[in-house]
Amino acid sequence: MGQMIRNFIFGGVAVFAAAGIMSCKDNPELFLIAEAPVAVYEDYPSDGPPRASVIGMLEEGEVASVMHTRYAKDAAYYKVKLDSGIEGYVGWGGGFRITPVEHN
Repeated sequence: MGQMIRNFIFGGVAVFAAAGIMSCKDNPELFLIAEAPVAVYEDYPSDGPPRASVIGMLEEGEVASVMHTRYAKDAAYYKVKLDSGIEGYVGWGGGFRITPVEHN
């Protein structure tokens, strides 16, 4: 019985560790496509609109990789990576659309 419990616990830890590694991958599953100029902020606090400085801009038609989606009480935002390598935040709103990565 003790061996079975130990295997169950070890198996659960292994599954959660693998899931954590997979969620940190550099191969995003979503793209953000700008349909108008979109500001990319240094930080995007969970308590409302950004107060941080703009560190980049996406012009109409430009694409960024979505690294994370975050939801707060009254706001949501995406952490993105631009082609230039800049990583920042875009607030949920107009001016862009989110598209899944196409797998062939």
